[in-house]
Parts: sequence; C-alpha cells; structure tokens
Amino acid sequence: MADFSPADDGQEELLKACTVHVHSDGPLLVTGDLRIGIPGGDEPVAETRVFLCRCGASKNKPFCDGAHKEIDFEDPSESIDIANAVDDGSSLKSATVAVTLFENGPLLLDGVARIECGKPDGQIHQFSRPALCRCGASKNKPFCDGMHNRSDFTAEGS
Repeated sequence: MADFSPADDGQEELLKACTVHVHSDGPLLVTGDLRIGIPGGDEPVAETRVFLCRCGASKNKPFCDGAHKEIDFEDPSESIDIANAVDDGSSLKSATVAVTLFENGPLLLDGVARIECGKPDGQIHQFSRPALCRCGASKNKPFCDGMHNRSDFTAEGS
C-alpha cells in the first residue's frame, strides 16, 4: 500500500487536486477540494468525492442516482478531445475547485482539473475551466457542446 504522507513526493497534493474520472456509460466521479454551487442554493456544498450525473436523467441532479442504467446511457469514454488541454509541463497543484452548475446547462469546473477517461491506464489530461456535459446529449462528451439548448434538458431539483 502506498504511503501518502507529505514525504511521498507530492502524492498527498495529487490526492487533493481536482480529478474527474469519466466512467464508461456512467457518471463523473469528481474528487478533490470541491465547492459545488447549486442553483437556488444558499451556500456551496463542500465535498471531496462526488458522483455527478452526465446522462441527464437523474432525479437527484446534479448527483448521480443510477438512472444511466435505466435509460441505457451510452458513452464508452475511450478517449477525449484534447484540443483545449493545458500542456504547460506543470504539475497539477492542490487547490479548491468551484463547481458551478448552470441552470439547465453544463457544469463548469473553475480551476484546473485532471480528466481521466477509459481504463485506469487511459488518457489523463489537464484542463483549465472545463465545461462538462450533464444533459447526456453532447457529441463531444464529457465536454459540453451546447446540445442542452436543443435537447429540452431541464435540471429540475438541482
């Protein structure tokens, strides 16, 4: 088992850094020091690990409730479009990331996030302020491409 003490060459910092794991045909697992702003909510919700819906069918938006299985949501998440990846050679540092949920739209990670797709040995890239799809209709999953505007997506209850 790995030792995640501060003397472990930055592993503790990496655990605190914002990471988004895109589950094939399922939700986004977001870890790190997170502050989730819920539209209409009083204060941001502080979390360190959360499953967020990306199929658009959850009754508990923005959180996943397993509805992706019921609607047969498909996105194998084998690869991601890295056109907007941050590749400045710097390592991702621990920082609080604000997760902003746009009403009936995407979620925005305000900060730098590692996004992992596919198997554990799949692609890992850093993105600055990525907008992630939560309606399930984007043709550029996990990123938002504006399809929520044409798919009648509503985030009621979120």
